[in-house]
Amino acid sequence: MVNTGQSGEVRRATLEEVRERLAYLGRRREEEKIGADTVVDLGERLVKRGEEEEKLREEKRRKRNERRRKTEGGVGVKREEVEGNGIIC
Repeated sequence: MVNTGQSGEVRRATLEEVRERLAYLGRRREEEKIGADTVVDLGERLVKRGEEEEKLREEKRRKRNERRRKTEGGVGVKREEVEGNGIIC
């Protein structure tokens, strides 16, 4: 836990933190209600979900490509290829 910046201590939330959290949860619930009212058809929900997943995949692909560019020479993770690819003659 120390490596991730977390401590094992449990601290008591202040009144202001509790109010902020409740306000955040209330806003999130309202946003979900608005989104739930507009999409009622299963087909529309599936299309919307597919679009969201595509955006996530695109974001992951972009991050992966950025990591590859940051490595020395832009090679990224080095792959070793074995001659014959496991075929025994």
